Amino acid sequence: MYKTPIFFALTYICSHVGLAYAHHSEAAYNHDTVATIQGTVSRVTWRNPHVYIYVNTTNEAGQAEEWKVETGSIPMMARSGWSPDTIVAGESISIQGYPENRPEIKEAIMLSLEKDDGSTLAQKDILNLPEIAAEGFSGIWKRRAGDGSTFTKDLEALQLTEAGLAAKNGYDIERDNPLAACIGFPTPRLLDTTGYLFEIEELDDRIVIYSEYLDSHRTIYTDGRDHPEGGERSNQGHSIAHWEDDTLVVDTRLFADHRSPNRNGVPSGEQKHVIEKYHLSDDKTHMFIDVFMEDPEYLSEPFEGKIIRYYSPTLERHDYNCVPQEAATLEG
Repeated sequence: MYKTPIFFALTYICSHVGLAYAHHSEAAYNHDTVATIQGTVSRVTWRNPHVYIYVNTTNEAGQAEEWKVETGSIPMMARSGWSPDTIVAGESISIQGYPENRPEIKEAIMLSLEKDDGSTLAQKDILNLPEIAAEGFSGIWKRRAGDGSTFTKDLEALQLTEAGLAAKNGYDIERDNPLAACIGFPTPRLLDTTGYLFEIEELDDRIVIYSEYLDSHRTIYTDGRDHPEGGERSNQGHSIAHWEDDTLVVDTRLFADHRSPNRNGVPSGEQKHVIEKYHLSDDKTHMFIDVFMEDPEYLSEPFEGKIIRYYSPTLERHDYNCVPQEAATLEG
């Protein structure tokens, strides 16, 4: 790392690394520019929805500035090898990141960090996990980046009705985003939280799916019950399931009006209906999830997609422990 006075530089690039962050809108950052933020760590906030690193710098005019650098959530950072003691106040560091679109706002999303000893740190997805055969559906399951899935992109490109378009056009992510209140995505968007883990527990009369992302949990009843008439609507809806040979077929209705199930501000309608079919690969190392969704109030045509999750018993699911007041504060 340079021992010369602290500086701030912008470097234009042709390509960038894609990252997924939970709460702050990525539209706020300039993904065509990489900022080098070199200085001294003033403090680190180790909490969800993001770990933040604050850096004291001196700009080209010789004025002192503090930069706020956003990284991933605690589960993501912990699996990348970080801990609360990885970066501490007083350290000299250099960070590469995407800066805020507005130059007067001294914030950035971290791409990588270099310490004074020359070591480099980043938020990383875990690759090259061992392929282990599952005995059933129970256990830890992970999405893998780069598997060719266009699931979320396809969800965001759905054809909308007039009501759907009105909801999308009237959506203010800074004001209306449920994630800022620690309310996670409903299915099927919840299935594609790349980097976050699912843990499935099979019980006698139900299956419970624990999502690491915002601690969203689903209960799927397998005891032969039907959906309740006039039942209460909830964020994850009411799920019942049956087996067709070795495939678990999940039927979900009674979704609440969540404002961004597809990250575009379109709510779940009263008639939203999702069918998921879960089955294991022949070698039982991964799980295929086929999805069908219809929501005639907001979608002009149904959605069909596929997700793959890999059995990952060597990983540990973390609690997200999102605090709404902190999430709302960190949103901007």
